[in-house]
Amino acid sequence: MWTRTAHQSQPANSGANAEILYKDTPTCESREEFWKHFGSSFGGIRAYSPAMKAKPNRWFLAGFAVLAFLTAGPSSAAEPAESPLSVGGKLRFHVLNIVGPTGALETAGYAGVVFAMGVPDEWRRGAAGYGMRLASAAGDTAIRHTLAFGMDSALHTDPRYFRARSLGFFPRLGHAFAATVVTRTDSGRSTLATARLTSAIGAAFLSNQWYPDRLNTVGQGFLQGGIMLGLDGAGYVLAEFAPDLKKLVHHKR
Repeated sequence: MWTRTAHQSQPANSGANAEILYKDTPTCESREEFWKHFGSSFGGIRAYSPAMKAKPNRWFLAGFAVLAFLTAGPSSAAEPAESPLSVGGKLRFHVLNIVGPTGALETAGYAGVVFAMGVPDEWRRGAAGYGMRLASAAGDTAIRHTLAFGMDSALHTDPRYFRARSLGFFPRLGHAFAATVVTRTDSGRSTLATARLTSAIGAAFLSNQWYPDRLNTVGQGFLQGGIMLGLDGAGYVLAEFAPDLKKLVHHKR
């Protein structure tokens, strides 16, 4: 038997007027039946959805979108050049991250993931629903790189990713993940990646303005900003090791 006890929901304008959602403890015959009635959510993403199960093509789309995102890698792939970027070079870098082929593919892939997961629930399904999520992802990307360009220019930091000089898998892996919080200045020194960190958090808070009210919260802003930085880290790992994988594939041929 699977059960869930009664609980209360506290409305935003409430205090003593808390609404009882479940007055008794219902009983379900199976785990599936339990989640069918009481699917839980975190950050707007449901742990189980019968609608998702009924439409497996959504999960196929999600898998394809994730694959497209990972194979594309970040537009900030490792740069062999050591010369610093001018303000014009930084502008070109960030514009390409928004409208360039790789940046566009990343945006479309992310929109496909959230569409497949049905997030947020309040938005439409079908082609119109994907279009809404694509526009949202594009807006989020544009906001982030606009903020990052301004800060990179003002702080004289380099937005590119530079591959590790050290050898060994773990040192290089650590270097890739560290690049989410450490970057280079125009003079070549290491410094805190202020532009990268603040643009991720800032873009998350600003883009939440067009999300449903339940997702437009301080906690959700920091959560989404953290997810952006996590995706940055995954992209830097890919940028670090992808050239080695390509050499290995060509060598075997």
